[in-house]
Amino acid sequence: MKKKRIIFIVIIILIILIIPIKFKYEDGGTIEYKSLTYKIIKWHKLDNYYDSGYKTGTEMHLFPNNFKPIGYYEEVKPPRFGLTYKDKLYYSQVLSYSWSNEYNSVCADSIGLFEIDYKEVIEAEKNETMHYAPSLKITSIKLYDEKEIIDYDVEFDNENEIVKIPNLEGIYIMEFYYRCSSGYVSYAFKLNIK
Repeated sequence: MKKKRIIFIVIIILIILIIPIKFKYEDGGTIEYKSLTYKIIKWHKLDNYYDSGYKTGTEMHLFPNNFKPIGYYEEVKPPRFGLTYKDKLYYSQVLSYSWSNEYNSVCADSIGLFEIDYKEVIEAEKNETMHYAPSLKITSIKLYDEKEIIDYDVEFDNENEIVKIPNLEGIYIMEFYYRCSSGYVSYAFKLNIK
């Protein structure tokens, strides 16, 4: 009789340790299963870094790493940055950044400004304007020709989120700098100005 009672108690303890509780997040549909010995996260989070618009995948974290909040497991990355020109959105290349969230920090450098394989070249007309998104407060913009920085003041307006295309012709790289309490980041676009 005593042996059956011990077996029963062991089974109850195992059930408490192994059976998870399900949590659903309103971030696009992420589901988290938490138990005292493990955590499984099935990601389905809105994230414009991915072509589908969602971060997807499954992660498992074992004791003692299963007690951290879900934000701890999220990727640390700066916001995605884009320019809209003639109703088309162009996403930037991230050059380098130092970024942090509530739980983690990341510092990253990319390859050089001129070695990047730019996905798109913005075919732009001089003196027109481009709009940027999301609402970032740009601290400065530098302009490069194919080899070096050009001494040219690129006009931008953070209040209206616009950048004026330089009054130049040719292929140029525009580097945007952004800084806030989460860190700093530099973004780049390639333009063919006509």
